[in-house]
Amino acid sequence: EDVGLAGEPAELRIEPFLGAPNGDKYHAMIERATHYSFAYERPDPVKAVLDKWVHERVKILSLIYWDSYLKGLPERRTLLESEELKSALGEMNVVWK
Repeated sequence: EDVGLAGEPAELRIEPFLGAPNGDKYHAMIERATHYSFAYERPDPVKAVLDKWVHERVKILSLIYWDSYLKGLPERRTLLESEELKSALGEMNVVWK
């Protein structure tokens, strides 16, 4: 859902990630998320349910990333790069290099 200012599709947001050098980089694409999904909920009750679903995934990924890199917990990095995490959170794509 997160289109660019000129209407570019959200899928193009991975291009800078793909062009960056390898090493300690992650890109997460969460279905139906927008640029501000981490920060707000919509007043529409139907959309609020979706916002909560998306927000929870943003929060979980952020906390795992911060635990790995700010707290230096290697087991969190292993989790961040696991297929199990992708399966558990559903409808998202996490890429690392």
